[in-house]
Amino acid sequence: MSDEFKPDAVSDDYSEQIAFWTMVGAILSGEAAVKAGKQRYLPKFVSETDAQYAARLEHSPFTNIFGDISKNLASKPFSKPLEMGKGATDQHKKLAENIDGQGNNLHVFGSVVFKSALEKGIDWILVDYTRARPRADGKPLTLADEREQGLRPYWVRIPCESMVAVYSVFIGGVETIYHARIRECGVEVDDNLKETKVDRIRFLKRELIRDEMLNVVGLGPAVWELWEQRTGTDGKTAWTMVDSGPITIGVIPLVPVVFGKRRGGSWVVEPPLRDLAHMQMTEYRQESNLEWVKIMTCFPMLCISGMSENDDAGKPRKIAVGPNAAFIIPPNQNGTGPAGEAKFVEPSAGSIKENREQLELTRKEMRDLGMQPLTQSALTVVTTANVSKKASSAVQAWAYLFQDALEQAWKLTGMWLGQTIEPEIVVHTDFAVEMESGNELDAIIKAVAAGLISKETGFDELKRRMTIVTERTFEEEQELIAGEQQGMEGEEEIDPRTGQPIKKEPADV
Repeated sequence: MSDEFKPDAVSDDYSEQIAFWTMVGAILSGEAAVKAGKQRYLPKFVSETDAQYAARLEHSPFTNIFGDISKNLASKPFSKPLEMGKGATDQHKKLAENIDGQGNNLHVFGSVVFKSALEKGIDWILVDYTRARPRADGKPLTLADEREQGLRPYWVRIPCESMVAVYSVFIGGVETIYHARIRECGVEVDDNLKETKVDRIRFLKRELIRDEMLNVVGLGPAVWELWEQRTGTDGKTAWTMVDSGPITIGVIPLVPVVFGKRRGGSWVVEPPLRDLAHMQMTEYRQESNLEWVKIMTCFPMLCISGMSENDDAGKPRKIAVGPNAAFIIPPNQNGTGPAGEAKFVEPSAGSIKENREQLELTRKEMRDLGMQPLTQSALTVVTTANVSKKASSAVQAWAYLFQDALEQAWKLTGMWLGQTIEPEIVVHTDFAVEMESGNELDAIIKAVAAGLISKETGFDELKRRMTIVTERTFEEEQELIAGEQQGMEGEEEIDPRTGQPIKKEPADV
């Protein structure tokens, strides 16, 4: 193996996007992480010294509007639980309760993947299988052996920052991943409790099969390799393959979760919230400038004319300013008045006002931009091998794309289980009611009363808007109403003076 072989080498697609991913990661981590970026996010002024810059950086506030908007948008599809739909077996439902083997159910796991893909444009799901221990007698594992070892498929979220390279090719009209490299960093602890950082790269790959014209016509078996960077006795580090094996389902079990637009056949993605992230950094710089202007101008400065810098002893003159402090300006040589004057100079607040107005304008533009994915009227058509739906907003389109990605992951899970059943996933996409003005409920009630819509339709619309929370159907609700009304007698007339029922005389025949 030549010295040029570097398993941790990143692809061009990765290099092009890592700066943005790092910036978004800093934004989401908060003020300390943004300030740690120093001049990357808060440039120095011309002729500003390092000490002056350090002071300005220390006093720079950070208001995370991007984080609030992304959290709000990402929460929409998860305001109701993810549900297993048609085709889901008891085995699928049991796996969904702990989909990653770490105690997270499908809803929790999915919400993390969705939010990351929304903020950075892409995220990944690896559908892996727990590694089996061979039997001592060399015989194949039985079902009892598999259950005893807890063998099962499980999902792993691969952040985009960890997917250092991925390549795909079209085979039979279907895009297929044939090479991926995943960074896996860990920490090992020895007997003396000393921690050692371990860098690993996992390869998932298939060999390209070409014809005589060098066209790709197929792919070889799927295999995996685990490379680790180790330090030798000579102190030099080198990459060593520490493990490898076949991927028995025959394919690389990776599912991309992409919400942005891909550039051609590459894996460069335009993140849907890219402009909002850059506006967040503009807001950070504006807020920093405003704070610094306030610091530099909020205190009046004492200006003394006609007084030498040094006292009679030739030492720098010290002047006390504040309560219970005074200084004397001697008369001039002619005796016609003081030799100088002292006054406070207070800078104008015009620059503060202008900076504040610009900051508020940027914040308003950010919040308006953050509402567009929920309110835009242009229909987005989401088309994949398994889904073709119209979305009334960008968030709905993202939810449909996410639903398709989850179903692809379940398809890979079925391959590990030796099943052909592909369960459907139900993702909440009805966000329109959350944007309504509040007059729709009156309109529904009036429409039912006027006979324009049925009571059942009105009941369904009330449930849809969560105005009533019930698991009962319309028919069950009608039975309850009928039961309440059964046996009820008409109201009697009451004498207002005595409070007793008025006895009516029988009518004459």
